[in-house]
Amino acid sequence: MACPFRMLDFTEMISEVGGWEPTLSQPLVTPNSVLPSYVPQVSHRGSRILPLNCPVVAVPLSAIVSRDRHGKYRVKFSSPENLRHSLLLQKDAKIIITSVAPDRHVEDFWAEHQIGKVLLKIAELDVMAMTAPNFSFMSDVPRTNALYNFARILRIAERMSEVGIATILHLNASNSRDWERWFQVLKQQPGISHVCLEFQTGTGQTTIGDAYYHGLYTLQQKLGRQLHPVVLAGMGRVQAFKLHFKDSFTIIDSMPFIKTLKRRSLIIAASGKGIWRRKLTPPGQYLDAEMASNLRTYERLYQLGAHDHEGLLFAA
Repeated sequence: MACPFRMLDFTEMISEVGGWEPTLSQPLVTPNSVLPSYVPQVSHRGSRILPLNCPVVAVPLSAIVSRDRHGKYRVKFSSPENLRHSLLLQKDAKIIITSVAPDRHVEDFWAEHQIGKVLLKIAELDVMAMTAPNFSFMSDVPRTNALYNFARILRIAERMSEVGIATILHLNASNSRDWERWFQVLKQQPGISHVCLEFQTGTGQTTIGDAYYHGLYTLQQKLGRQLHPVVLAGMGRVQAFKLHFKDSFTIIDSMPFIKTLKRRSLIIAASGKGIWRRKLTPPGQYLDAEMASNLRTYERLYQLGAHDHEGLLFAA
């Protein structure tokens, strides 16, 4: 915790991130390919035996790095081919690494990312882009902790870009002052258009999520240029993004992957809403066909915009 009353730790933490000015020391490497409007996220093979028929796939950072049995922090894959084969993806699949994770995972990554050339080894996996970790902006701790985490997002984004990773800033914000700081960063960096947000945990709550979305939209208006939000768990706000960001946004969602593993099948009801129905499978049956069907239907619902403010309607 970055708290002034913990004087020795506090001084060290300020030094660790080089101060709290909202600025990047250099331009970031940014995605040079067009990101699709919807990208499914998978964490592992998911009881499949065939490569997933998706040209672009998101993979969480927790599936890329871990500790081995000796406790050593490592990148789990030795090559681009090994990564795609291990996750049963197409050989030429483009991969977006998402770094939205519980605090224990992002804190572990921060502690280890400069040890053992972790970022360089991630860059060697030939990924399309990677989002910066979502260090928490908590409201019930000293404000200095949010400033520290803001600086950590910037520092790790710089280091990702230094090794050639196309980097997407994660815009954590808890108040108008944070959005003002993001404005200062993006005003200094006109080449940045892709930014990451997530609408789960705290921002999954309607009131907090509405304020968060308003902050993003106001930021775009103030900058006077088009942003491309890369949004995790944002299906419930598709219509708003279509209205305010036109076709320049990407939704990343792991729902089809998770629901398929839980033996649910997605159908479109007469009302146009999506309903998850229980569909038990015989022991040992692979889920390739069900995964493909759920992905197609989910993307169809996305194209239809058949979502309410809380997202798809689910039924057991």
